[in-house]
Amino acid sequence: DSYKTILNVFFKWCLKYHLVYANSIDEIVIKSGKKKKQELMREKDFKLILSRCEGLREITIVSMFWYTVVRAKELRGMKVEDIDLDKGLLHITNSKTITGYRIIPIHPNFKKLLSQYVRKRDRIDSPFEELFLTKKGSSFSESTIIHLITYLQRDLAKINSHTMISEEHL
Repeated sequence: DSYKTILNVFFKWCLKYHLVYANSIDEIVIKSGKKKKQELMREKDFKLILSRCEGLREITIVSMFWYTVVRAKELRGMKVEDIDLDKGLLHITNSKTITGYRIIPIHPNFKKLLSQYVRKRDRIDSPFEELFLTKKGSSFSESTIIHLITYLQRDLAKINSHTMISEEHL
C-alpha cells in the first residue's frame, strides 16, 4: 500500500504541472500483502532430519540452516575463507541485504561440527572455492540444495531455510 501512496503523490504532482491528464493510480487495486504465518521447525523435526542425513556434508548443511539462519543462496555461495572459526563468525558476501554483506555468529553448538567439516573440505582437491560441493565435487545449484532439504523433510510440514531456525534465535 505504501507503493500506491508514493505513486499517488507523484501523479498528483504531475497533474499539478499538467504533465499527465489523469491520476491513473486511483484505478490500481493492490492485493493484501499479508503472508501466511509459517510454522517454525521444532527441535524434534530437526533431529529427525539430521538422522536422515548421509554424512558430514549433509549434516553440516542442515545444521547451517538451523543454527545460522542463512538463506539457500547464501549457503550455496559460501566459501571456506568466509568462515572465521577463531572469532566464531560467518561472513556472508552474497546476501540479499542492502549492503550485500552480513556477519553471522557461529552458534557454540555448531562450531565443532563446522570445524570438522572445514578440515575435511580443505583436504578436497577441487577447482571450486565454495564451502559445500556436490558428491561429484562441483558447485551446488540453488535448486539442488532445495531438493536436498525437501527430500530430507519429506513427511514433515513444508520447511525452508526461513523456517528451519532454532528457537534460540527467537
